[in-house]
Amino acid sequence: PSASSQTKQYACTSGCAPTGGWCGDGSLESQYGEQCEGTIGIATSPANSSQTKQYACSSACQETGGWCGDGVCDGSHGESTATCPQDCGTFCGDGVCNGGESISNCSLDCGCGTPGYFCSGGTVCYAYSTCCSLSATIQTSTDNEDYAYVNGQFVNYSPDWSLGYQTFNAPMQAGKNVIAIEGINPDYATIWWYGRDLYGIAVTLNVGNGCIQMTTANVGGWKCIATTPPSNWTDVNFDDSAWPTAVWGYPGTVGPRIGNDLVIPQIWANGAQYIATVYCRYDFNID
Repeated sequence: PSASSQTKQYACTSGCAPTGGWCGDGSLESQYGEQCEGTIGIATSPANSSQTKQYACSSACQETGGWCGDGVCDGSHGESTATCPQDCGTFCGDGVCNGGESISNCSLDCGCGTPGYFCSGGTVCYAYSTCCSLSATIQTSTDNEDYAYVNGQFVNYSPDWSLGYQTFNAPMQAGKNVIAIEGINPDYATIWWYGRDLYGIAVTLNVGNGCIQMTTANVGGWKCIATTPPSNWTDVNFDDSAWPTAVWGYPGTVGPRIGNDLVIPQIWANGAQYIATVYCRYDFNID
């Protein structure tokens, strides 16, 4: 190919005229040793490059310019840690899960939500690192009784503190979720503790076997009122922005004790009397 030209082609006709083409004629004549011709036969990206299909073509119609895997990180042809880690190396945060990275040691590149990584059916990506099941376990321990709702659906009734804490399962959904608790402390003649009745709501939440864990110890995440709310107060999209933040129940100590056998603090509505019905909401996202 290097010696060919329009007047010195690869073959000769029976009439002794040049024929068969030459390097530079715009056609790839591989049978005469051409590896490429202009842009014909060259690599267009690191992914389709090789030693026999490089980034450029020489004037002698030979592959040149390098390829992904030649030991040189050639940024001019699109090589990077993401497109050609064998030449450019790799690091956690380069956007590609490679070089021994995994979801456990590099969730930035290998976690769910990253390119090429998807959670399997029935799970959603949480915090870009964990495929989280949408099943949840909830526990409540209320003095005296409570009604529990998840995303607007009634899920459990606990009639009396003396039965111990209640454990039940509830389905979650991708995106916003809401736990709503109606806590009731009715008027009893017996005053149990320091001359006052005990009252409070204790809740634990465990989503996806540990993906998300919450308790009423996070009092600042709960909102509670002691006035009867609209009928849709348990719904996900109910506007509770005007509701005040919850406060500790009484006596404010962590269980186990009478009325709270979960080892977490109880909450109540700010300003509510100990003989009252309160309504509390907690919202969180799984996405």
